[in-house]
Amino acid sequence: MQHILIIDDSESVRESMRLTVVNAGYQATVASDGSEALRVLKDKGPFALVITDIFMPEIDGIELVEKIKASQPDQKVIAFSAGGMGLKSSEMLEVAKEMGADITLEKPFTDEQLIERIQELTGTSQ
Repeated sequence: MQHILIIDDSESVRESMRLTVVNAGYQATVASDGSEALRVLKDKGPFALVITDIFMPEIDGIELVEKIKASQPDQKVIAFSAGGMGLKSSEMLEVAKEMGADITLEKPFTDEQLIERIQELTGTSQ
């Protein structure tokens, strides 16, 4: 069973995504921000996929993607955002792509869209 790390500072978003991923047949671990995600990656990795929000306290998703790709260039990453701090989500997602995110998703997205992107990056079909 492939293991996916989900990072978002909103508990309700994390839990919703965790349930979607688990119901699709994957194992899921969650983290509330980039700092926690880096600890989880070190302690519980490797992961088949990392899914991260962009706007978070501590280490944001842009910096997180950059750090992950610097230490684990082959780690697959999906970045998502609804925008924030006066920036459009499309602008932030473009930066995430430049930092190494394999796929970006603009919020809101459906559970089906998320699972399709996960399957695309992990090479699975559940």
